[in-house]
Amino acid sequence: MRNLSPGRKTILTSAASRYHEALAEHPTVTAYLAGRGVEASTVTVFQLGVVDSPEPEHAPYVGMVSIPYLTKTGCVGFKFRHADNHHQPKYLIPPGQGLRMFNPLATLGPSPWIVVTEGELDCVIASQCGLPAIGVPGVQAWRKHHPRVLDGFERIIVLADNDEKEDGSNPGHELARKIVDDMPQAEVAWLPRGSDVTDVFLSGGRGAVIELLPEGLRECV
Repeated sequence: MRNLSPGRKTILTSAASRYHEALAEHPTVTAYLAGRGVEASTVTVFQLGVVDSPEPEHAPYVGMVSIPYLTKTGCVGFKFRHADNHHQPKYLIPPGQGLRMFNPLATLGPSPWIVVTEGELDCVIASQCGLPAIGVPGVQAWRKHHPRVLDGFERIIVLADNDEKEDGSNPGHELARKIVDDMPQAEVAWLPRGSDVTDVFLSGGRGAVIELLPEGLRECV
């Protein structure tokens, strides 16, 4: 994937900060994030926001939740989500942006293990629960270089969504199989049918998310 110039990162990082600050003027989006269980401190850590006073290329996403892709050198992209479940598709990305790993900062921590969620906001919730977590939003977002990024971890736990579609496909299963095929230290923790990490958190709190981990890891969180 093409690296962004420092100037471009500065523009995107400034936009992420501006969209985050705009949350105070958009109670509907704030309520949406709270309804997903995202705490105010977590909103700040991940610089979640709402598109307001947008960069020109972000004008089509005004009013949507902004989910910045943060790295140690700044913001490198965005995912945007409608603050309801009526619009389809729910998530949008700017044309030409490409697909990236979400929350790569988690790979820089001291933990010998890491978890993978299927989406960005599920990664946010897993991180809020104290898990070192990255997000991979779908099979197409699992890139050839990701095994190299994660190769130093002793264990990789895929918190696999279990949501079978009307056509019989199960994207969570497909992503889990792809990761396990590529990485011998990867293992799958299947979520309840029809659930994602956020659903588990909303129904059972932090303890229910921790229970998704293999027994040997639960006491490490």
